[in-house]
Amino acid sequence: PNGDGKDAAIELTSQLTIDTGGMVGAAWGAHCSESRESDICRLIDRDIHCLGRTKAGRPRHPLYIKATTKPELFWSPTLKAR
Repeated sequence: PNGDGKDAAIELTSQLTIDTGGMVGAAWGAHCSESRESDICRLIDRDIHCLGRTKAGRPRHPLYIKATTKPELFWSPTLKAR
């Protein structure tokens, strides 16, 4: 997501997810620029999981994957993978 207030919403929801024992997930598919993807990962600054990757390495959108797919690590601040 881009635009006014989006970064604050991402920070808030990811922190609430972590605080309640959840897992932060990414699922934007191919429709996110690399620079925005990097911005989001650095903004969250926690482990981010996905349900598979596109050919370009982006986190797959759940609409296009099997329901039995298990989460995998997409990005970690300790790895600085993206």
